Amino acid sequence: MTSQVLEVLPQPLQISALPLYQQCGVNNVAWSRNDAMAVIRYLRTLEISVLGGDVYQFDKGLLTLTFDNWSCEKHPHESHEEYADRSQDVGLKYIESYANLGNVNPWFALVLGSESA
Repeated sequence: MTSQVLEVLPQPLQISALPLYQQCGVNNVAWSRNDAMAVIRYLRTLEISVLGGDVYQFDKGLLTLTFDNWSCEKHPHESHEEYADRSQDVGLKYIESYANLGNVNPWFALVLGSESA
C-alpha cells in the first residue's frame, strides 16, 4: 500500500492500519477483516484495483504471515475501470469468506494497482 493511497483514506481507516515493517519487514499495512473490507469499498471511489493480498495473524503476540493470499490479474481487453471493479469484488469475497484461525482473527494486507493503470 503506497503512502499516497493510505493518506487519502478516511482517518479512522488510517488509524486502524497496522504497520507491518517493524514486525514482518514488509513495507505495507494490514487491517482487521471489517476495516480491510471498508478500505476496498472506499477504493471503489478512486478506481484503484486490488492486485491481491496477504493474510496475517498474531501468534504469541507477534504478527506473522499465514501464507494465505489471493490475487486477481487483469484480463486482456478489460478496461481499467472494469478490472478495478472486478478485483475489488474478488478481494471482498476472499476476505469475507476467510475463516477465523481458531481464536485468532486474521489481518489483511492489500496489494494495490495504480490509479490509472
